[in-house]
Amino acid sequence: YIARRHPQAALWPEDPREEARCAEWLAWISSTIHPAYAHIRRAERYASDEAAIEDVKARGRETCADLWTMIEVGLSRGGWATGEHYSVADPYLLVFWHWGRGSVLGYDMARQFPYWTAHARRMAERGSGAIVRSSSSAASSASSIPSGCSVTRSATSCRRSSSSLPPPAASSASSTSAAIETALR
Repeated sequence: YIARRHPQAALWPEDPREEARCAEWLAWISSTIHPAYAHIRRAERYASDEAAIEDVKARGRETCADLWTMIEVGLSRGGWATGEHYSVADPYLLVFWHWGRGSVLGYDMARQFPYWTAHARRMAERGSGAIVRSSSSAASSASSIPSGCSVTRSATSCRRSSSSLPPPAASSASSTSAAIETALR
């Protein structure tokens, strides 16, 4: 809907292969990632006994760990979710990057999911992700930033090393970019 309402933004890929990847990401995220997370956040929807609720949450955490790893693999080729071009799939992935680092899952996204964190940095550089910031992003910690990297309100920088992400390009000082950079701290 958003991509069609704003065709000038080129949010839906024109290339057939990238279009298929975009549709695949959107369908997969909405049918796997979102429900798995719901099993942790709202386990009482799936069970009524306290022990069963805890079992649903535990299974949800296991499933999320597997799914977050699948996203990491999917983003490991670099670039955007669909390939070379930004699409509506990219901000959708950013939502779950924030959820991963939030209090429910508590992942160290930079350490456990460096390609996904690089994707989040590209989103910050683009200045297009503030609308997907979750309330959990405010509870960020320094462990979210790879070794050798720093984030300020106006820029993100990294020293090259084998253990850190490649340095991102200088980000704009726009309020949108600053909001994402704050979440990356």
